[in-house]
Amino acid sequence: MPMGRIYNQWMPGLIQQVKKTINQWEMLSSGETVVAAVSGGADSVVMLHLLIELSEELGLKVIVAHM
Repeated sequence: MPMGRIYNQWMPGLIQQVKKTINQWEMLSSGETVVAAVSGGADSVVMLHLLIELSEELGLKVIVAHM
């Protein structure tokens, strides 16, 4: 399966689930700055992508720290 199809199939639902969890547990507030520590592995890259995707909607500033 081409990567684009995988992304289009799974990412929208994942973005909504992360947004729901952030809101449910009051993890982040509008106006906050989030420092995302990224190693370059798949998990941290996906986390960064999710934060960037949600940053405007949630009113977040995202800073990347490469480890």
